[in-house]
Amino acid sequence: TFLDEYLEDAKTRELFRREASVWTDLERHPYIVRVYLVDEVAGRLYVAMEYIAPNEQGLNTLTHYLDKQPPNLAQSLKWAIQFCFGMEYAYSRGVRCHRDIKPSNIMISHDKTVKITDFGLAGVLGASKAMSGVKLRIQQGRVGFSIMEGKSCGTPTHMPPEQFIDAAKCDERSDIYAFGIVLYQMATEGKRPFSASQPRDNSVEEARRFWNSMLKLQSEASVPRLDSPIFPIIQRCLQKEPDKRYQTFKEL
Repeated sequence: TFLDEYLEDAKTRELFRREASVWTDLERHPYIVRVYLVDEVAGRLYVAMEYIAPNEQGLNTLTHYLDKQPPNLAQSLKWAIQFCFGMEYAYSRGVRCHRDIKPSNIMISHDKTVKITDFGLAGVLGASKAMSGVKLRIQQGRVGFSIMEGKSCGTPTHMPPEQFIDAAKCDERSDIYAFGIVLYQMATEGKRPFSASQPRDNSVEEARRFWNSMLKLQSEASVPRLDSPIFPIIQRCLQKEPDKRYQTFKEL
């Protein structure tokens, strides 16, 4: 569910229902976290979804694995292929764009199977004018997002250049860019290709500085070369112009 202050806006509530319903309409798929229902309890909207239990080491997201047990090439390829199959299916069922692909939204089950989560929820806040310029967060399982500015929202470390301008115009190629950053992380034990200095505090000024720094990097910086057989794939995913990337997850 969203933090309280972001569900007071009627438009945001309706968008929450609509985006979550697209996710709910996805039938059971081995590489997607299943959503059972979208409901309102005591005035709060919830998405009830499949629980991905952590393993014996407490790991259940790609973030955890990158931090504690970085995958080797074979495991990285297995997870990448599972992710692409999941996204290909989601797009075939009406998903327009995920908009927040990053390691923490890629769950890993007990048997080391990818489970993609949080479909479309980044777009909810991006479409709400009342949220402009607000720094958002994730707290106790409630959904928020790193930063918002104008018509855009998302996690700047994993956003394609076009998402900084208008998140509503993002498409499958935008998600492919974000996944290119995830692929880079899997090839480097968690390092990102583009990194600005983190905000020093929670002020709007620091959030905007970080946002603008990441926009410049995502728009202009070259991808640091890797000694990895998947580097050419990463490079194509991270092309600045959408037309030069893989056009679909099926192609990827």
